[in-house]
Amino acid sequence: LELNVVHDRNPQFVMESDGSIRNGYTIRILNMVPRPRQIALTLSGLDGATMRIPELSKDDVRSFTLDAAPDAATTIKVFVTRK
Repeated sequence: LELNVVHDRNPQFVMESDGSIRNGYTIRILNMVPRPRQIALTLSGLDGATMRIPELSKDDVRSFTLDAAPDAATTIKVFVTRK
């Protein structure tokens, strides 16, 4: 299993109308075994922050469970917001 996290470069961050700061990331999960896996993606170490994965949910949460296909790479877009 390999995980690559790339911070969006443009823009570096977005200031929301409520004053919170949002950063975007592209996460690539490489599951290089011949069986599917469930991956728990959890936000920690940043009090008051939440994340959103638009493809999975419109809710802001601190943890997601992702399905990783066998012998494949899964790419997702994640937005982290801190108020």
